[in-house]
Amino acid sequence: MEQTSLSRQAASWKRQQKRGEMPTELFEIIAAGTTGHAKRVIINLARHSEIVDDSGNIRPYDEFKHDWVYSHSIYGVKDTCALCGKRPIVENCLLVDAALDREIVVGNTCVHRYIEIKAGDSNRVLTGDEKREFLTGQMKEAKAAWNRQKFAEQYPAAMLDLARFEAMMTQAKKLKVLHRTMIRRLATVGYPGPKLWRQWDEFMQTADERFSAWSLRQEEAEQRRQAALAESKLRRAAMAAEIAKRRDEWDIIATEWVERALRLESDFNSWEKKAVGRVARHIRASGLSNLPRGLGRFKSQTEMTLDLMDGEVEGLSDSVKELVGWMNNSRLNEWERGFVRSVSARSALGFPLSESQRKIIERIRLMLRGCLV
Repeated sequence: MEQTSLSRQAASWKRQQKRGEMPTELFEIIAAGTTGHAKRVIINLARHSEIVDDSGNIRPYDEFKHDWVYSHSIYGVKDTCALCGKRPIVENCLLVDAALDREIVVGNTCVHRYIEIKAGDSNRVLTGDEKREFLTGQMKEAKAAWNRQKFAEQYPAAMLDLARFEAMMTQAKKLKVLHRTMIRRLATVGYPGPKLWRQWDEFMQTADERFSAWSLRQEEAEQRRQAALAESKLRRAAMAAEIAKRRDEWDIIATEWVERALRLESDFNSWEKKAVGRVARHIRASGLSNLPRGLGRFKSQTEMTLDLMDGEVEGLSDSVKELVGWMNNSRLNEWERGFVRSVSARSALGFPLSESQRKIIERIRLMLRGCLV
């Protein structure tokens, strides 16, 4: 009967505790022997804990504090520490009482000072330095997770924006660095660091306007490029037509040259016979300009010879006219007539005659005057 009464009492006290109806003096008794901050921590934890056991006894702090197990760290959510009451706190830890299915948020500092943390499956309680290192690592991961979430909420299409603005950004040195660094950071961490985040914020404030202006400039540049290509195409077509026309003209000139030059074929030596074809090839390739010096002199002398043979002597000196008059003189042999044609053309072109050539001319002159037998 006594046991039944104690059980009813325990159940009643548990219901009171759950409803928050336990007397304040009770929590003061539980925290007896402590003062200040430590007392406040014990009282606050007791208010959240199961302080009545199944037998109706009040559990001491050293017992019920073990009900709470560290779950994980939380960053970025402003809350109030359930132990010391400090607020707001952003470096939070979630503690869980599995038996009561309860959770409380506790500041990182209070967890380090008042809550035991066990190492993995070994149930070994972490020492002060070990606990500090563990909580630091957990908070670092929590910060990273919070930053990833925050960046994803602020810029859900960051990768699409980087792809959309890539052509523009990679043309400017500073933007190229920002583009490359953002992609590397998002690929490895998932969010930019503080400085890079600010740079990205500043860029995105004017990104659409800058991209529109850049796209317009690109479009205008492409239009200019296409216009230049079209103009260049027209110039090339006109040039090709002009060249084709000139080649037709040059072919006619070359053909006429060969036909005229062959009149003197019997007087030509082997070099001169080959020179006729070489001159024709040069004319067909590039017209009358840029003939090699030797071929140019040969062509000029040959054409002058033909002109003189055809009686075109207007404007020539008397000495040249005298030589031209000897060209078809029957008293001259074939070699002498060929010699006269050659020196007549050279003299008409203004080329100087050698001493031996002048002596031959004088000999022919005396022979034609009857002074030589």
